[in-house]
Amino acid sequence: MRKLFLALAVISATLFAVGCENDHRAPATTRSAFNNQYPGAVDVEWNNHRGHINVEFRLPGVSMDCEAWYTAAGEWIMTEFDIHYSDLPEAVRAAFEAEYGVQTPVDDVKRIERPNVEPVYIIEAEVVVNGYLADILLEYAANGTLLRSAVNVDTDYFYNDYLDIPIDDYMAYFQQQYPSAVNVEWDREERNYLVAEFDIPGVAYDVEAWYSLAGEWLLTKYSLRYAELPEGVRSAFEGKYTYGEVDDVSRIELRSGEAYYSIEAEIKDGQRWVEYYIDYHEDGTFYKEVKDRENYEHIVSYL
Repeated sequence: MRKLFLALAVISATLFAVGCENDHRAPATTRSAFNNQYPGAVDVEWNNHRGHINVEFRLPGVSMDCEAWYTAAGEWIMTEFDIHYSDLPEAVRAAFEAEYGVQTPVDDVKRIERPNVEPVYIIEAEVVVNGYLADILLEYAANGTLLRSAVNVDTDYFYNDYLDIPIDDYMAYFQQQYPSAVNVEWDREERNYLVAEFDIPGVAYDVEAWYSLAGEWLLTKYSLRYAELPEGVRSAFEGKYTYGEVDDVSRIELRSGEAYYSIEAEIKDGQRWVEYYIDYHEDGTFYKEVKDRENYEHIVSYL
């Protein structure tokens, strides 16, 4: 009987995965636009991301890893198709190999389609830059023209332009603030903020700088080790939270000039462990406590 139950469970799960789509976050207008555009799509999964509606899917015979982006009103913005290197236009392969050789490791290849423009092709590869092995993104037109390149950035770096996220408007100000920043990745949090994630070698790693869509710097969050907390903050935390496990520690600097220290910890609350953000002033005075919240909600509470 147990074997029969397990078999039925596996069959049910398989039928659910094939026959259903996770579309609870997608407006009906957007689902309709997607279904008309890609009637053969399978394994469809909908998400809200960067202020747009994002759908991941497979398109048998075309690509087994696709992502399309729409507005909430159902307007198509772009579609990304993972493709094989051999599927690139011959002119793109020739341009890449002329510059980097045929032995250069290629990690990923994508075709990007957008309304009323020709497709572009993105190659993610490992190349030697200034004597060091680095990840490089290369964007080509179908005729082999190199449109732009970027070193040691996330693949989504180019998507900021495709999705009308005006990163260039922020970059000059960001570079003035953090001229030594490396490994910079930009993202859009919900509909209201742009966030730069980066490292500052020798100073700080895992840093987040938050900006409004109007280009105003709002705050910066620096990850710390627990031992780097001011003694007054550590004493205050350890004096109140006897039973707790620290997951993350950070310093939050605000546009107003104020700064706070935040401890993310699992605290025993009765019979269960609960995730808390406990925040302190620089002198160790308790500021606030946020319970059962995500990083986004915690940061937004400062804005």
